[in-house]
Amino acid sequence: MNYIKAKLYLIIAILMISLIGCSSGEKKEQASTFGQMQFTVVDSLLGDTLHYEESGLMISIPRGFFPLPDSIRMMAQKSTAFLRNDTTGSIKVYLNQSRGSGLIVSLLTDLDLDSDTSKFLLDYYNALVQTHGEEGITVGDYWIDDVLVKNFLITDSQSVMFDLICLTKNRNAMHVQYLVPKQFYGEMIKTLESSIGSITAIK
Repeated sequence: MNYIKAKLYLIIAILMISLIGCSSGEKKEQASTFGQMQFTVVDSLLGDTLHYEESGLMISIPRGFFPLPDSIRMMAQKSTAFLRNDTTGSIKVYLNQSRGSGLIVSLLTDLDLDSDTSKFLLDYYNALVQTHGEEGITVGDYWIDDVLVKNFLITDSQSVMFDLICLTKNRNAMHVQYLVPKQFYGEMIKTLESSIGSITAIK
């Protein structure tokens, strides 16, 4: 599961590269829940919508997050095989440089609602534990419309990561990872919740 660790560290590596080079709105009625957490979508906290055709899903990008500049992507490719091997351009990377935050959207092939995901998810959890330790990981799942989201919330002394595996029928899974420094988490949580709540199937 080394590719998992590569993906988890990719955002961090890209943020470091980019930062070194750098000197209320209307709410939708529907909300999805995760335990007691509400994912209410606030349109004014969102930017462009990514239609991720490879998985048949779409997601709205958080406001203030922008696609990774080509110059930074080229630098990251030199040290990150996960990004270097993306020959189809299916890995989407977004940065919020002012808040040191990142978002990766990528593809998990041959993984959907009709497949047996138990072994993959167990292996994935064990890889996360090896990297982050068990105490910093909270696991749950919830439905957003017809999309089942497997959520791994990963926290440490410096950052918070929402690591989401989004499953739908007869299509590849969409893998969504948000990374935010703890110092900005309180400020950005509603923006992240809005983006997560926007995940839906392309009609």
